[in-house]
Amino acid sequence: MSEQASTPAVDVDEIRVAQVYARAAWNLSVRDGVGEEFLAEYREFVTAVLRYLVESIGLPATRITVEVTNEPDLLCGVDPATACFWEDWTMDDIAGVVQATYEAVRNVDEDIELVGLAECQGTGVVRELMDNYPQGRYLDGLSFHYYSPSGFKLNPVLGRARELAPYGRPLYLDEYGSRQFLSEGKDGALWHSWALVTLWNAGIAPLQYPISEYPLIGEPYNSMGLFENWLGEWSRKPSYWVFANFFRHMGHDERLACTAPSDMDILAARRVPGQEVQVAFWVVNRGYSPLVDRTFAVSGFPGQEATLFVYDNLASLAPVLSMSAAGSPLVFTATLPARSSYTFVIRKTTDLYLPVILRRDVRPR
Repeated sequence: MSEQASTPAVDVDEIRVAQVYARAAWNLSVRDGVGEEFLAEYREFVTAVLRYLVESIGLPATRITVEVTNEPDLLCGVDPATACFWEDWTMDDIAGVVQATYEAVRNVDEDIELVGLAECQGTGVVRELMDNYPQGRYLDGLSFHYYSPSGFKLNPVLGRARELAPYGRPLYLDEYGSRQFLSEGKDGALWHSWALVTLWNAGIAPLQYPISEYPLIGEPYNSMGLFENWLGEWSRKPSYWVFANFFRHMGHDERLACTAPSDMDILAARRVPGQEVQVAFWVVNRGYSPLVDRTFAVSGFPGQEATLFVYDNLASLAPVLSMSAAGSPLVFTATLPARSSYTFVIRKTTDLYLPVILRRDVRPR
């Protein structure tokens, strides 16, 4: 198979994050603080990269996010698969790099977003920057990393989000995954399905790392890729379809309040694109028994008839079923197979006025 045939096509509109590392050769020898010569070189390099993305490729500036640093709090030896970063730095060094990156962004386009500081052990470094350095105001969003050691647990992530919430900036968990389930098979896909609900409901934007397997980065990170590497002809894993379905149906929508039994994980959202009204339920059954004949009720939906589309989040972007839903409230019934994840999308073309806030109820039959 030719390289052209085996490599998936890239849609430039899907590119979102550009990580810029201050790790050039002239940085590795720095042990007495980050000097102006380093910052000038770094500023020039970041400016050139961003100009290439915006002016040569034509990538919209609004789709570029630059992360200033990478894990400044990663101590040597903590992660055997990764070298320690930013050895012997000071907070003045961090502030200087933030300043230089901000100036590079301003040189190209003010719509480029600047986030940081991508800590992996806590939030102390970014809170120090925000509280005591003027460069903190340059960050449009606050980012951090976390890898769950086992099970369906993200409590440390939720705790860090609470610590950063007072700053009023968007929060990005832009490097994360499960060290137990990785992105492998149904186990990995179900973990991602659950994690997306957990993070989205907490107001945290998730960006999984890495996107593709890449053997040279080592394990466990290689197996966290959402599709296989060139040896597997870039085959998409079930976890890939989880992310594709989530951002297709839920990522741009307004979250809605809903109630549900404890044996399912659920996220509800609405979209009003033009004259089309859409309400979507993202539902995960992590159990080993099916959830039979569960009734979903939507209050306040305009009209008493709509079309229901059902998507298997682990399989593809194509609907597996379409049918009618009717009533006031609008009601449909579904059975969720054991260890499954589905999206239910109710869609209707209407000229009716839709209230700003709708109440959504989900309850067992």
